Amino acid sequence: MPIFLVVFLWTFGHVFRMTGLPLMLFGSEKSQVIGVLLWFMWDDSGQFNAVSASACVSSCSCC
Repeated sequence: MPIFLVVFLWTFGHVFRMTGLPLMLFGSEKSQVIGVLLWFMWDDSGQFNAVSASACVSSCSCC
């Protein structure tokens, strides 16, 4: 029984720690990360060509 409690607390701690991450990513319109920007361009606007080009440019600039 104690192992289940430890596993539950460990899992709860990791999940609770990561709940603030989406709030940081959605922050404001001025400070969006590239992933959120690509998602909005894909989902809302339907700008598939711009999303593809932006993803290629961002992946090539990381190397």
